[in-house]
Amino acid sequence: MTNNLAELPSQACELFAELLTRPDVQSVSFPFQDEQVWRMLVAEQVDRARGTGLHLQHALGLSGPDSGLPFDTASWGGYVHIPFEGMCEGDLFVKPPWRGFNLNAAMGDGDLTAAMLGKSCHYVLLKGEHKEVDSATRVVVDGWTLYTSKKPYRPSNPFSECTYDPLEPVPSPFVISD
Repeated sequence: MTNNLAELPSQACELFAELLTRPDVQSVSFPFQDEQVWRMLVAEQVDRARGTGLHLQHALGLSGPDSGLPFDTASWGGYVHIPFEGMCEGDLFVKPPWRGFNLNAAMGDGDLTAAMLGKSCHYVLLKGEHKEVDSATRVVVDGWTLYTSKKPYRPSNPFSECTYDPLEPVPSPFVISD
């Protein structure tokens, strides 16, 4: 699917950058082609990998849009999974307009994963100002709403069980040619 999203506004981008430094963000699902955000994501992934000695996807699992990216994140030193259909789960999930989202499922005993129709997450960032829910705190910034789960953190890195050969060069992600 093609994701035409204007870049995150500056305050929302600052909030996003702050979230990336949190220990409970071990994976990010960002199904957009915003180069500024991708450079930030890859820089954090590379820093974490260097600091921990883990494979890039184990240090910070990154998942992009199923349509691919118009730039080569491997040339920046990063590794981004391009899903074959839709998007992957992640601790920090940035919801595209086409993805279903049911806030009522986050009420009562519900949670953000239920609201994301089964995609595990601890944080959800979505465009627009949305209502408060029982299972998460809410912050509205620059026309975007961030929900943070009130439930105990459970990692949502879909790549944590993947095995990577440390001697194998990191393959380039799928790139759309112009």
